[in-house]
Amino acid sequence: MLIDPTGMDWIVAEGTTNYQWRDDINAKSTMPKGYQYVGATDNDILNHLGMNYNFPELNTNDIGMVVADAELGKYAVSHLVNVKEKSNATITANVSFNKDNATDNNSLGRTFNGVSINVTDVSSNSGVDGDMMGGGLVSVQYGNKTYKSALKEPEGTYFRQTGTTIGVANVIIPQSDLSVGTKFSQIQVNGNWFVQKPEGRTPVVIHALVPYPLSFKHTWTFK
Repeated sequence: MLIDPTGMDWIVAEGTTNYQWRDDINAKSTMPKGYQYVGATDNDILNHLGMNYNFPELNTNDIGMVVADAELGKYAVSHLVNVKEKSNATITANVSFNKDNATDNNSLGRTFNGVSINVTDVSSNSGVDGDMMGGGLVSVQYGNKTYKSALKEPEGTYFRQTGTTIGVANVIIPQSDLSVGTKFSQIQVNGNWFVQKPEGRTPVVIHALVPYPLSFKHTWTFK
């Protein structure tokens, strides 16, 4: 019951978030003095920090108007459009692998860098001549600090459903900012829609007479 056959686990210095990957922890007797056992997986770090959350998917379905920049300072209405946005969020441990950081007790060179809040937004529409995009900003409130990152198209090759576009954001809270007693307040996505064409972007607005951008806001709060 007290023997770990692999001897590869996360431990943490007591009273800190200094998580260390050790190849030599195979029994309670091998724990260094002043350290606590965390677990064998990266997810065990989130459990130790109290950050192992499951977030519901958030959705917005709205009607707006696609407008075109007819001339400087003026807009011409194109047509009504039904725009949809869905947001998903996850929290993961940010762990890197670097042989240059390898030590006698960490031959894999695994380093805990902090936690990553990953947000994916999917935009869709009905009958738009072009790609409907949802540009926006993700903000994370953790303790007394706010961390932000813009939604961007994923890099490299990726899959998406026909008629949709994807935006992703990755907000990193560094290890030095983490503490076991500190909590999240909220994760929020604020954004607007626009139609992307080869000649440029066309905004989606609330009303033709007052062309304010139509916006969406998705918020996950913590108790």
